[in-house]
Amino acid sequence: MSAIARSVSTALYGRRRLALTLLLGLPLFWLGVVYCGSLLALLANSFFGMDPFSGMVKREFTLQNFVDLGAPANLDVIVRTVAMAAAVTLGCAAIGFPIAYLMARYTRGWCARRSTSA
Repeated sequence: MSAIARSVSTALYGRRRLALTLLLGLPLFWLGVVYCGSLLALLANSFFGMDPFSGMVKREFTLQNFVDLGAPANLDVIVRTVAMAAAVTLGCAAIGFPIAYLMARYTRGWCARRSTSA
């Protein structure tokens, strides 16, 4: 092990929060920048219009995209999307809660024995 790695290891020994912050700080920051940046770009583009003839984006401010959300075809898509999201959520809960209950009920003794024997 190099001297630099040894000194870093010595400095981080016993400082779990600092080590966790150094390990996860940069990736979480990058994920936040990419995620929030994408959402802001999507929001900014939602205020631009579209040329009906060419389909190209016109860089003119308009609220027409939000007005078009009330069209019957879009409302149908919104209703189907929300219904599918609700069905998936209920399905995951129906599968996940019994499994979590069984895990919590039957592994409690194993965890307690393991932590006391160490």
